[in-house]
Amino acid sequence: MALPNLNVVSGNEVSRFVLKQRPTPEDTIKFRKLKKSFVQILKNHKSGILKNIEKLIGSAWKEKDINIYLIPENSRMPSIARPLILKLRENQELNLLFLTHELIHRFFFYDSYLKNLKELSLEKSGDNAHAYVDYLTIEVMKKVLGKTKVDKLRKLEKEIVTTRNMELYDRLVGMYSKKYPLDKKPLIK
Repeated sequence: MALPNLNVVSGNEVSRFVLKQRPTPEDTIKFRKLKKSFVQILKNHKSGILKNIEKLIGSAWKEKDINIYLIPENSRMPSIARPLILKLRENQELNLLFLTHELIHRFFFYDSYLKNLKELSLEKSGDNAHAYVDYLTIEVMKKVLGKTKVDKLRKLEKEIVTTRNMELYDRLVGMYSKKYPLDKKPLIK
């Protein structure tokens, strides 16, 4: 199957729902500039991200279209996979890292994938599952942006993410990289 289309969506209907307060005209101008910049970097890297996710997971995309709902960084809502909501930050490469993370989460919503993941004890949520998604995200992004850039982005991510124990996740990611080397065999197959 072909790679899915990634459709960037934003607008007042999304913003009103997720913002802590009504955006100022300056906030709106800033958000539009960030969106334009994000659309450009996504255009440059979407094929690499989607193909590498397929390759490392070992399965084709089931979706034809994926809408990405962009929300401002000061939104009360986190980035999530279903629907794919992405908090738009100034660092566009960091946005790609978070987008890749949420795209990988989408694979874990399909039962056929979950059946093949029983040996990893992956649930749809939980530290093990989330750390494995982090591991896959890192591996995909290394192929797209390079290891040095990804290492810098991970440091930034640790400063931003407060909902997870990032030290625990780093240990689990290290364990998974040794136990399941994706350069030798994809996750599923």
